[in-house]
Amino acid sequence: MAGLFLALITGLPVALLQINCDEVPVPSAQAPMRTHVVQTGEFLRSIAGQYDVSWEAILLTNETYLQAQYEETCGSKPESYTNNARRRGTFCNNRYHRPYGNTLKPGWKLNIPASTAPAAINAVVEAAHGDRIALVIDDTGSMNEDRQRVSAFYLAAIQQYSKRLTGVWLYADGVVRKYEGGNVRFSTSGNVENTFGALREAAATSPDTIILVTDEPGDDWDWSEVNRLPPVLAHCLKDGGTFLCEENLRRVAQETNGRYTAGIK
Repeated sequence: MAGLFLALITGLPVALLQINCDEVPVPSAQAPMRTHVVQTGEFLRSIAGQYDVSWEAILLTNETYLQAQYEETCGSKPESYTNNARRRGTFCNNRYHRPYGNTLKPGWKLNIPASTAPAAINAVVEAAHGDRIALVIDDTGSMNEDRQRVSAFYLAAIQQYSKRLTGVWLYADGVVRKYEGGNVRFSTSGNVENTFGALREAAATSPDTIILVTDEPGDDWDWSEVNRLPPVLAHCLKDGGTFLCEENLRRVAQETNGRYTAGIK
C-alpha cells in the first residue's frame, strides 16, 4: 500500500518505489575522499560551492575534527571573547550556532565527501514525495562510519536532485541538535535513542519527506502519534551484525506511507 500511495502522489511507477526494500546495494568500499586545505577567508558554504556538495555534508564528514580543532583553538580564550554580544565575527564565537563549524583556520585539512550517491540511494531520493526533505541521523554512542557515509550519500542525492533540505538533525541521549540553529552540543554520546522526538522536531519544519538513518530501534515511540508524521524513508543499518531497527523502522515507514530500506552490501 505504501508503494501504491507514493506512486499515486509522485506519478512514479510502483516498481521504482518498491525496489531494494530490504538491502540497498551501497558499496561497502569507498573511493578516497578529496582533501581541501582551508585558505584565508574561506568558510563551509564557500568551500562546499567549489565541490558541488552541501555545507551540511562537509560538516557531517568533518565534525569530529572540527570540534577538536575548535576546542584547541578557542578553549583557552576568555569568555569575554567567545561570548561577547558586541562581537560580530564568527571566529571562536559561541553566540553563533554550531561555532565549531564557523571557525576555520588556514592550513586545516577538510575531507570532501562524494558529490554523487549510489544509484539505489538516488532512486530513493528521486522518488521521495515533494521537494522539501529533512534528514534525521542517529548519533547515539557517537556516529559510526556506516551511518556517516550513508547520511552523506543522502545529502549528495538531495543536492543532485535539487531537493530543498529543511535541516539536518542529529539525536542522542535526549538531545536533538540541528546543524543550523537549535542546541549545539559537542558530545552526544549516550544510550538514549530518542528517535521519535527527533522525527517530531524535523517534522516541525514542514518537510514533505523525512529521511531517517539509524542502527538502533528507538526507545521513545508513541505509536498513536506516529501517523501524524510526513512520509518517513527509514534506512536501517546493522548494529553488531544484526538489524536491530528493522521492526520499528518497517512500522514507522508503514504508518507514515513512507518506505523502509536497509543495510549496505
